[in-house]
Amino acid sequence: MARQTLGSLTLAAVAALGMAAQTEETKRPVRGLAGDLWADVIIGQPDFNEAVPHPVTASRVLNPGGVLVDRSVRPNRIYVYDGGNSRVLGFSRIGFCKDGPQKGKPGTCDSDFPGFGIVLVEGIGADLILGQPASHLASANRHGNYDTYPDWPPASATSLQTMPVDQISLTEGGSFANMAADDKGNLYVPDFGNHRVLRFNSPFETDTVADEVWGQPDLVSNLPNHGRGYGKPDASGLGSASACRWERLDPGRPGWPAGLARKHVVYDGAPRSDRHRLRRQRLPSLLDQRPEHLAVPGASPGAAARHRPVR
Repeated sequence: MARQTLGSLTLAAVAALGMAAQTEETKRPVRGLAGDLWADVIIGQPDFNEAVPHPVTASRVLNPGGVLVDRSVRPNRIYVYDGGNSRVLGFSRIGFCKDGPQKGKPGTCDSDFPGFGIVLVEGIGADLILGQPASHLASANRHGNYDTYPDWPPASATSLQTMPVDQISLTEGGSFANMAADDKGNLYVPDFGNHRVLRFNSPFETDTVADEVWGQPDLVSNLPNHGRGYGKPDASGLGSASACRWERLDPGRPGWPAGLARKHVVYDGAPRSDRHRLRRQRLPSLLDQRPEHLAVPGASPGAAARHRPVR
């Protein structure tokens, strides 16, 4: 008990020192100045934004919370929702064909090679990483230590917050989500902590930059229900997105994520009373809207954000 008390006091003291360094003019860390009370060198992490207590690689996960098999192509692709590392890992192969005319060809599941199947290979890293700029990084919105306190760190078209930035026990944190893919290979990812759903246009062929967003007015905003808080939902905001499913509403209309039509009923993390109210009042109006009325186009992908395989 004494040790726990001491630890709590130490954390409180560190927090107090950090807050003392912030002024009304700036709430951003200031390092390199005498008396700024901010650490200048860190040992044990790649930078001051990282906090997870284990090595981060392209072949490791922390509290993974969802898997999607994209069958729009063959070999199929696999996406893993890495809930503790604020990222999604994409795999184009996890083994190879065991026999037949395509023996040795890489794949992800037995259905890639009917009648022959695949041999799994342990330790294969992801070919694609969404939400992080490199395979060894894991911080949410690039501020995993919440050094922007009390302001929530902004989101971006290349970031995810599957681990809340204010999570205290990181090994117990993270989130779970059901992702979706359409028949063109576009990927839909519920970004739990940023209260939004992102669409990545065929990320294996294009880039790791989100192309559209639902639940927020732009790709930088990330407060629940457009800043009103969890108890004040509306027809276009999200409390906490946790799942989406792709379906076509009828043969004459394009497909779109069903989670958008039902986000407050099934998939939103809003309080139960809000979900019941929105089931009665909001669902019909959302079903009548096409996705372009709700989506916000993302930024044009730059050369630096183009997809490169991660080994």
